Amino acid sequence: SYAFYGCSNLSSIENQSLMGDIASYAFSGTAIEAVTCRGAVGANAFENCKSLQEVFLKEFVRSVGQYAFAGCENLSVVTTEQNIEWIGAHAFENTGITEITLPDKILAVSAYTFANCSNLTTVTLSTSTEKIRENAFTNCGLTALYVPAKVNEIDPTAFSGCTQLAADAFTVDPANETFFAEDGMLLSKDGKTLWLALHSLASCTVPCCVRTVKTGAFTDSPTLRELIFSPGVKTVEAKAAENCAALQTVTIPATMTNIDEGAFLGCDGLTDVFYLGTETQRNANLTVEGDNDALLNAEWHYQEPCTFDGTVEWNAGEVQFRGTTPYVVWNGGAFTPGFTLKTAGGETVDPATYSLEYRENVNAGTAYIFVTFFEGYSGTMRLFFKIYLPATTETSIWNIKDGIKLSWKPVEGAAGYVIYRRAWNLQSAGWTTFERWNNTTATTWTDTTVYAGTRYQYGVKAYFDKRTDAVTGAEIGGNVGDNYNLGIVGPLKTTVRITSRHLNSLKAGNKTITATWEPSKVFTGYQLRYATDEAFTQNLKTVLLRQRSLVSCVRGHDVLRTVVERDPREARQRTDDVRRHVPCAADRRKQLQRRSKAEGSRQRHERAGRRTQRPESTV
Repeated sequence: SYAFYGCSNLSSIENQSLMGDIASYAFSGTAIEAVTCRGAVGANAFENCKSLQEVFLKEFVRSVGQYAFAGCENLSVVTTEQNIEWIGAHAFENTGITEITLPDKILAVSAYTFANCSNLTTVTLSTSTEKIRENAFTNCGLTALYVPAKVNEIDPTAFSGCTQLAADAFTVDPANETFFAEDGMLLSKDGKTLWLALHSLASCTVPCCVRTVKTGAFTDSPTLRELIFSPGVKTVEAKAAENCAALQTVTIPATMTNIDEGAFLGCDGLTDVFYLGTETQRNANLTVEGDNDALLNAEWHYQEPCTFDGTVEWNAGEVQFRGTTPYVVWNGGAFTPGFTLKTAGGETVDPATYSLEYRENVNAGTAYIFVTFFEGYSGTMRLFFKIYLPATTETSIWNIKDGIKLSWKPVEGAAGYVIYRRAWNLQSAGWTTFERWNNTTATTWTDTTVYAGTRYQYGVKAYFDKRTDAVTGAEIGGNVGDNYNLGIVGPLKTTVRITSRHLNSLKAGNKTITATWEPSKVFTGYQLRYATDEAFTQNLKTVLLRQRSLVSCVRGHDVLRTVVERDPREARQRTDDVRRHVPCAADRRKQLQRRSKAEGSRQRHERAGRRTQRPESTV
């Protein structure tokens, strides 16, 4: 332990490789820039190595101790082998890593393992992962996350502060028997428990199937403005929405019986509480424990309770469903989808016994239907459905010098577009999780962060302009939070990043031009473009050359031969034919024979001319 602790001038290790186990604090505080580890990494072994940029954990590394690389703020690349079985708490906290793939033997992501890694956008959990501990990814820059099938425990604080993790980029394997995800919320498989909600949500409607909201489900959310508990929710546990500084409105159903201690502690911006019942019902049925002054001091609004206890069946063909959420696709008109009300016994409720009012049902966003009963049942019931912007169409994709370029047809009503991207992982032979990669207000976009030979897939989704919901008062749209999903991803486009090859030589011969360039082991062929002017506008032509058609290489170069004709009237070149040419001994002999024959013919013509030429007369 402490072998080189605090040696601030130690900047390198011979061969950058450590063969055995690394003791606790062994290199903490040193100035090394890269290291390859081949044994267990002890606790705090490289803590606060501010110059450390690359770490390679090789095949004999079985464990990485707590705080092992914590505080290595310039550490951006961590390469792991599949033999690592355990990574300790805080191991990579406050580092600069941008992506990580956890080895297959990792069963749990320890507490604070990647906390405060603001550059960490991509995490691939192993298929063996079962538990994600508290604050494991707190304040990370995650843009997408896929929860594997075996995960059975996720702490509510695991993704706190991940404000870039959009609702539609948070998914759970359908085979998972413990959880499922819907609209940025992690629910128990039976839907009765809400475990957590993403910190990117500006508005959240807890589904009616939920009975309990767990501790920490919304805690410390910096973006949450509106929280709606649907009828059916009964209990909000202690500190469930603690310190939600942006929270302004809360809707509480008459079915709720308990709001536990400190559930809304620190929500000092809370101004309005909408109780879906009478004040008498609230006093009789709802218990609010201590440390909820922000909730109790807000202005409470009451309404005549709705006695309807049946179900809603939407008309087939008039709405579609994303999870349990009904939606329609925006077309510029007003939407009035129909539905049938069924009693608890399954009988149809006579439409003549209630009235309907549609609100916010023209523009993309959330539309509402107010059902007011005047016979059989009493009170008003509020239903909702989403209006999504249409999918983008006519999407094109191609390689250009600076990267991969996308273009698409404008979507009417869109304020901008979100681009999603995923890449093909050669190690796992599968696609990575879709990430929300960028956004733009234009209808073209170029991805410059691509690597040669890698296959990429893209999707584009429209979003609408920012505005205030007239019913709830919440700010929606404008490319924020969960409103990314108020659009539909257009057709996916796939391509492989192809880069240009620099010409090593370009030689002009007798009606030929020979170009050479370094061969590639990645690509299956080449595209050659040529023209007769520097601006590449005159006589521009393109030729596709498939690498598999090559016979051989000369000095490591692929060789191209083009035939060039010269037109003396226009004084320009024109390339008529392109073919592969591989010089060999036979070619050289034929070329020398042709040259010798041509030279002999020229000399015979010269001698014949001299014999027939007469001397000039003199006076």
